[in-house]
Amino acid sequence: KDPYPRTQQDWEKHLDLIGQLVSIHDHDVNTFENEITESQCIILRYCQELDKEQQNTRKAKAELKRLRKDALQRQLEHLQRTEELTKEIQILQERHAAFEEEHRRRSAEYQRQIDLLLRAITAYRKYRTKQI
Repeated sequence: KDPYPRTQQDWEKHLDLIGQLVSIHDHDVNTFENEITESQCIILRYCQELDKEQQNTRKAKAELKRLRKDALQRQLEHLQRTEELTKEIQILQERHAAFEEEHRRRSAEYQRQIDLLLRAITAYRKYRTKQI
């Protein structure tokens, strides 16, 4: 069988079918190109969003690093202040102990002097009573 059309009408049908196939092919190509363009737009948008998220992640990491550094600095300051206060408390406790010791010593001395005065007064009263 001859693959080529024989009559004018067969040629027109053949060309019409070829035209339809070309039209279908063009439509498919346009559809695919539109879908590819749409997909590229979606991919681009996702890439932009990803880039923003990566930037935000870097900013968040930098902020976290800064906050950690600040927290460590504050912790160090608190430790230093605690150490200073501990030393001051120790000094005050030593002074307090020294003041208590001095107070006990002076109180004992005053009590000894009071006892001496009381003995002297008692002796004086006995002396006066004997004279009367």
